[in-house]
Amino acid sequence: MNRSTGLSIRLSVAVFGCALALPLAGAFFPTTGTATAPAEASVKLKITVGKETTYLTDAPVRPDGTVDYVKAYNAIQGKGVTAENNAFIPILKIVGPGGILEKNRAATLEALGIKNLPTDGSYFTGLSEYLKAQGVGGEAAKAISGQMSAAFAHWDAGKYPKLAEWVNANGKQLDAAADAVTRDRWYVPAVANDYMIDILVRDNKTVGELAGCLALRATIRAADGQVEGAWKDALTVHRLGRLESEGGRLPERLVGWGIGNQMIIPDRALLSSGKLSAAQARACLADLQKLPPLGNFVDSANCERLTNQFTIYLTSR
Repeated sequence: MNRSTGLSIRLSVAVFGCALALPLAGAFFPTTGTATAPAEASVKLKITVGKETTYLTDAPVRPDGTVDYVKAYNAIQGKGVTAENNAFIPILKIVGPGGILEKNRAATLEALGIKNLPTDGSYFTGLSEYLKAQGVGGEAAKAISGQMSAAFAHWDAGKYPKLAEWVNANGKQLDAAADAVTRDRWYVPAVANDYMIDILVRDNKTVGELAGCLALRATIRAADGQVEGAWKDALTVHRLGRLESEGGRLPERLVGWGIGNQMIIPDRALLSSGKLSAAQARACLADLQKLPPLGNFVDSANCERLTNQFTIYLTSR
């Protein structure tokens, strides 16, 4: 997912949320006009207001008594999350802090318990960034990027030398990702600005590229007969997609499901290599059966609800 796509998703969600929520604003905030008596006072509400029909029943509040939606979001998404089980922390240390919006960076790192994460470091490098550093740009860079699908279908080191170099240049980061995704939670804390909850604090493209690089290395290893290494990378892609799909916001879940599509690539490469024994195939299947399902979109809708309610609150102020 590129930066413009991420922005369009955020705008679409915001517009949809406002379109859905603003007609309800009158139910929450008084108007200045003259009240009009209802046509039928005997009409009964179809929903009875109570704990059974209220999403937040024990929400944190601000000094003025209104709901603190940022804290409510973090309480829901962060329940049971620790610095030791949150996979987003080591993944962030792999891809670097550059994808986090600068205005939110300090607050986000503090919420995650990360004291220092320099902008310049030995981080994962996306293909475009890598090619630019190698002096490759323009049509040549586009041509190399366009080789990915063919490389996944049938790897040939002689045909795709730059892709091989890119994978090798990120070897340390890919190995670290395999360790990072052994954690079982994914939590990106919310921060607030003057307009809305800004939970989409980072560029999701980098995590998607990390998954693509892992899938390519798995394909290369499968072609070279490195069955164990290929499966380790493939399993890392499976786990990364599932973790990302647990994110509270819709864009995170979309990226997770997008990584889910990439899961097929290394699996297919390994199965079609002809180098997987029956015992190894059974072991791979057992690993897959232990994985949780991809996150559903119902939970993200509940979290988007908090964003919309926070927008209504700020509009009323």
